[in-house]
Amino acid sequence: MTPSLSAKKSVDLRSKAAAALKELYADLTPWQKTQVARHPQRPHCLDYISGLIESFIPLAGDRKFGDDAAIVGGFRPLSRRKCLRYWP
Repeated sequence: MTPSLSAKKSVDLRSKAAAALKELYADLTPWQKTQVARHPQRPHCLDYISGLIESFIPLAGDRKFGDDAAIVGGFRPLSRRKCLRYWP
């Protein structure tokens, strides 16, 4: 199979997959959309951070209560300098 034919098949498959996904999600009820959004196997913020940033140092806890799982913050190197970044 030539590279151009392989690339064309890849594009065709991607467009078919996108169309099928769009069709599937078009008929979901609001509750079903909520269930999809809350699915435990969906990627979370830390999954994206670990995939994008090699040396992320997370911060945890606060002065009075403890950890808040809804807020992720920490340090990461930026041009050989450490910076603070948070994701609400």
